[in-house]
Amino acid sequence: MTAFARRLAQFAAVTLGLGFLLLTDLLPLTALAMGRQYHEVADAAAAYAVAAGLAAACGAAAMVAALRLITLAAAGRGTSPVARRWIALAGTLISAGLLLLVAVTGHLLVLKSLGGPGIVLLFLAGAAGLAATVSVTVWRRRPHGSAPPPQAGSPWYRPRIPR
Repeated sequence: MTAFARRLAQFAAVTLGLGFLLLTDLLPLTALAMGRQYHEVADAAAAYAVAAGLAAACGAAAMVAALRLITLAAAGRGTSPVARRWIALAGTLISAGLLLLVAVTGHLLVLKSLGGPGIVLLFLAGAAGLAATVSVTVWRRRPHGSAPPPQAGSPWYRPRIPR
């Protein structure tokens, strides 16, 4: 990783982290204001506000994990056990934030019977992101070599040449 790429990645992670910290304050206030404005969701506004704050906090913490991973990769320890723990933490935090998003939008759609195309798309995007994050996390935990090697005659077969 070049010094420029490392600095650029660090800047992006810090900027996104600060954005998530700002969202940690703004999302609960917006949820409470929407709850006061629309009587259909007034009873759940406090729960939505807490969920929004927790989801934004998960995003901010995931950016801290990303910043730590960038630092480890720049030091040449991107595949160390410490880096793997940070990757697992980031995956868990992202999954938790997406789960909160899916829970709130699902509650709006199913139990409250509210929402339009925006809520449906937000629900679908959150569900797709959650499925992708969980599947990558599960795939990462497989032991190396669990897939059988390609056989001779397969288009992916490359004979191993000893050095």
